[in-house]
Amino acid sequence: VAEVKAVAEENQAVAEVKAVAEENQAVAEVKAVEQTEEAVEAKEEVAAAQEKVEEKAAVEPQEEAPAGSAEVPVDAEPAAGGQKRALDEEEEDAQANKRLKGDAEPAAVDVDAMSHRQLQKECKRLGLKASGKSEDLRSRLLEAAA
Repeated sequence: VAEVKAVAEENQAVAEVKAVAEENQAVAEVKAVEQTEEAVEAKEEVAAAQEKVEEKAAVEPQEEAPAGSAEVPVDAEPAAGGQKRALDEEEEDAQANKRLKGDAEPAAVDVDAMSHRQLQKECKRLGLKASGKSEDLRSRLLEAAA
């Protein structure tokens, strides 16, 4: 009888340990879900802040370069000798005025072959919203070209 009682108590202890382990597992899963939700929220906040910065940068006029310095556009094609050509001041001013007026001409490029970063640069060049998925950027560029 004592032996049966000891086995029953041992089985009860094992059942309690299993219940505690299951409860701990459930708590760990809840914490993991909460951390994931917090990470997603933080990522969304960062994306929203980045979008605001990009929009602000697109709206604010860029500072003029000091006299005597020539800017090299980021998307300029390499010239002979491997160096990027610099736009002269008149050409640069004309492009800036077109962008400000909103009548910058879309470049004749294959948007399907462009990387996401290239699409963003082209959207910015045309004064279009430059954030979002590649599909959205392509459709904005195609609308602007139409």
